[in-house]
Amino acid sequence: MPSISDRMRKRFILMAGDPELRAAVVAATPEGWGMTEATDLDGLGDWQEVLLHRFMLLSLDDSRIEDPIELIDTLRR
Repeated sequence: MPSISDRMRKRFILMAGDPELRAAVVAATPEGWGMTEATDLDGLGDWQEVLLHRFMLLSLDDSRIEDPIELIDTLRR
């Protein structure tokens, strides 16, 4: 079970393989925020780990992400 401090950490998920997009996100990320990168859900760990993130940025145009719409549907269920 995650600790209270784990739950309070400011972090988000970036699902994109584009290095330029990544650089832009890193440059815009405020101090104190952590970024987890992945191109599929398996790369994020178990569901409890995904829930510890406050939000997700998902590139819909990235060819390395198999089916972004299906990924969103999976997360919603």
